[in-house]
Amino acid sequence: YGPSGVRPRIQTHRCSHNLTVEIENELNIIHKFTRDKYSKRFPELESLVPTSLDYVRTVKELGNNLDKCKNNENLQQILTNATIMVVSVTASTTQGTMLGDDELKKLEEACDMALELNQSKHQIYEYVESRMSFIAPNVSIIVGASTAAKIMGIAGGLTNLAKMPACNLMLLGAQRRTLSGFSSTS
Repeated sequence: YGPSGVRPRIQTHRCSHNLTVEIENELNIIHKFTRDKYSKRFPELESLVPTSLDYVRTVKELGNNLDKCKNNENLQQILTNATIMVVSVTASTTQGTMLGDDELKKLEEACDMALELNQSKHQIYEYVESRMSFIAPNVSIIVGASTAAKIMGIAGGLTNLAKMPACNLMLLGAQRRTLSGFSSTS
């Protein structure tokens, strides 16, 4: 809050951007933990379900019982039918071993934590998008509130975006792809 007791809008966006980056980093850590622990049960799943959040949801749904792949409505909401078929066939021939009750419980807790963090990240995005018409009305009208929020997040705030030459805007989207081999956050 500023000296007059008014909350600065730009600072709120910067803080929420930092939070989403931290949440993304935590999601990556949880995904790595889940992948490392669940590879004992179903090592092939990582290559079949490359998206981290889908992987976590799949692990939570399957657990120790890989027969749950067939005719599973929850799994159909997570994966495509073709992917479910491949996962089902691979699960029937996997060399993985059953997980202990403690390991399974820790995996489920990690999956629940990842899903809660993802929900919190989406709530932050929704809040920032709802405030974009007040924070940066011109940019929001031109590219839309969602895109404006993402551009401001990558640029590091409204001040940095305002100081940036127009020719560098195109490079903001390329930064994410350049770092793709190191981390899924930018």
